[in-house]
Amino acid sequence: KRNKITAKGMFNLNLTFKDRHRINATAGVEAIDFAQTYNSTTVSNFIDDSKPVLSTGTVATSWTGSGYDYSTFSIISRADYSYRYRYFLGASFRQDRSSRFAPEYRTGNFWSVSGAWRITNEPWMKPLRKVFDNVKFKGSYGYNGTVPNKYYQWRTLYSGSGSYDESQALSQSFRPTYDLTWEKNRIWNVGVDVAMLGNRVKFTAEYYERKSYDLIQELPVSETTGYSSILTNPPAGIHNRGFELDLNASVLSIGAFKWDLGFNMATLKATYYGLEQDIIGNGQIKRNGESVYAWYMYDFAGVNPNTGAVTYWSYDKYGNKVHSTSENPSHR
Repeated sequence: KRNKITAKGMFNLNLTFKDRHRINATAGVEAIDFAQTYNSTTVSNFIDDSKPVLSTGTVATSWTGSGYDYSTFSIISRADYSYRYRYFLGASFRQDRSSRFAPEYRTGNFWSVSGAWRITNEPWMKPLRKVFDNVKFKGSYGYNGTVPNKYYQWRTLYSGSGSYDESQALSQSFRPTYDLTWEKNRIWNVGVDVAMLGNRVKFTAEYYERKSYDLIQELPVSETTGYSSILTNPPAGIHNRGFELDLNASVLSIGAFKWDLGFNMATLKATYYGLEQDIIGNGQIKRNGESVYAWYMYDFAGVNPNTGAVTYWSYDKYGNKVHSTSENPSHR
């Protein structure tokens, strides 16, 4: 059985003053309530095999049932302002509440601000408009959030699918994290949009940074607790930064024949921060300042020309760098 209820209410406002000032605003709420349950029973020893329905079985061999539900409530607002299509300002705010967190940690507040300046609409740019159709500088700064993909990780959850001494038994499914909260991302970017030669040449360049914190991650714990990991918000995070470039040009257009060229490029550097210690496994390392998915490999020193043995750089007990033929040399 599945039930989902979604309710939305939105309010939009558009105003223009003296053909110079333009305001566009939106405000609203959204609520979602979802529930799903299922039950299953297996029976055998049917009275009549020609009609194998549940009621004709005489022995119930197994039964199971489960379900889950969640709800969210969001308040959404946004406002944009422009003056003579030269200067643009924007702001947004939303508040989300999710049942995937404990009552004290359900609320997440997220906001953003942005601005742009279209210099081709400035009077002093008029002599250059034969070449430049649009030149706009832009920038933004804001926050967004992420919820866990599991529904009840902040609560103690039990499974009733087992039995003990011929009686129904419950087992704890995982270790709860009551103070689990939203994963957050702080993002800012600056860029420029340019269109030239009757919009035949367009390009966009942008630099961005994104810093994630309060990550929602499974961290390993001692298995003596009965669990191998726990979902939590560690102090560590990931810092992403990079540059993006997009170029498009209409080279030729004759009747139905068109020749367009496009080029795009992007860079990304993602590093860890806030780790309390290095985490090494499967040939990779997680270390503050190191790239995400960085390889942790042996330092190859070449082949010994006399013996043909593969050698590595290693360290002696005094910390001096030396050659080693070990297949598992000490390294840093």
